[in-house]
Amino acid sequence: MPFERHYVVQEECCTMKHLLVQHFGLSRHQISQLKFQGRICCNGQVVKVNFQVHRGDVVDLFDDHGDQLSERSVSNIPLAELVQVLYEDTDCLVVFKPSGMATHATRGRQSDLGTVLKRRYGWNHFYAIGRLDRAAQGAVMVAKNRIAAGLLWKQHAQGQMRKEYHAIVEGRIEQPGQVSSPLVQGDHYLDAQTSFTPIQIAPSHTLCRVQIQTGRMHQIRRHFASISHPILNDTRYGASRIDESEAIALCCVSIDFLQLQTGKPMHVALDHAIQWSFPSIKS
Repeated sequence: MPFERHYVVQEECCTMKHLLVQHFGLSRHQISQLKFQGRICCNGQVVKVNFQVHRGDVVDLFDDHGDQLSERSVSNIPLAELVQVLYEDTDCLVVFKPSGMATHATRGRQSDLGTVLKRRYGWNHFYAIGRLDRAAQGAVMVAKNRIAAGLLWKQHAQGQMRKEYHAIVEGRIEQPGQVSSPLVQGDHYLDAQTSFTPIQIAPSHTLCRVQIQTGRMHQIRRHFASISHPILNDTRYGASRIDESEAIALCCVSIDFLQLQTGKPMHVALDHAIQWSFPSIKS
């Protein structure tokens, strides 16, 4: 289904911002980009996001070149073919996201998980429950509708949803540990906790099982770097470059949650057929 970019308003009265979120499914960042670049029009006139729209008004969104926004083509992007469904029910999906693919749309990049899934399923919205760094890979939970998204985010906030990661880090880690140092996010220091257990040790690298009790930006990457064990190939946080790919040795290998319809505990893990970008290290 094409991305909706031309819409005749059905609502009695609402703000343009409300319409962009509820009908077009745009994120706050996407709305901000459209607003500051003057690409939101109502009845042929550029308008602001606080503009009041009424039933029968015609809303158009335009790209940088004055053309109506169209869905990004992902048919020629090999990464799109690597997105695999690990689990699906009436409320959600768990999919495998390859490294090199952003979870959400970002300016200047043509491959993101949201675009791939919207194209496959004919969705106008994309509700990822958490995000996975573009350079990382693994399981991502996606709700199929706004109500399911709210309930799954509630599980996430209450600790009923658990994610396990595997990371290959530089150096030898021989004992389980935890990093609890706060992380800067914007203008604030935020509490952050990362627990890890070594499961395979090599002379110069360690494969660790990782769980996080908070979800800060780049938390696992920053915490391992803070204890002088950066994730393999994560040059942004001090690791040595081992190849020219942008992939780092970080993978979300499983997600545990409660099925919304039944309350049944679910465990969704990567299939053995899905391979890491990094082979198992040798002891």
